[in-house]
Amino acid sequence: MNHGALSQIPKIDKEVFKKVLKISGLVNAYETTHEQRPVYRCHSVSRAVAHHVPELKVMDGVVAGVGGFRRRKNKPPLIKATYFPHTWLIGPGGTIIDPYPVGIISKPVLVLSCTCHGPYGKGLYFACPDLEKRWMTPEVLEETKILIEHIGKLLAEHKQ
Repeated sequence: MNHGALSQIPKIDKEVFKKVLKISGLVNAYETTHEQRPVYRCHSVSRAVAHHVPELKVMDGVVAGVGGFRRRKNKPPLIKATYFPHTWLIGPGGTIIDPYPVGIISKPVLVLSCTCHGPYGKGLYFACPDLEKRWMTPEVLEETKILIEHIGKLLAEHKQ
């Protein structure tokens, strides 16, 4: 599919996204062939991917969503916004690359931030770097370390 907005994404971010897709594909293929499937968090997944794709910058913050709505006759619904703690990546061209998106099964995603698509893509992500202190628990740090090693092994196996 040739999405018109895709032409607005910097070429460098498309190239970096291909690297993230490769990592995601290797991890997904590995996990589908093993019974013990670890559960990861966006905080560790984003940091582990950025470790292996150093062009990416880790961003902590929140992602917005719809917490409910009320229908009104002949008017748009009243929408209640909500947010969820989240960590994602920023490509060298400024595009959001989300390796572990909230509420989405298929991953990773390339988030549009251009023209009329901005409010429905990048506009849902709010950076709050100071939140990293709350999320980087010993468990998340250990999970990140394990995932960095795991991805490294998978990349080495598939280089040959």
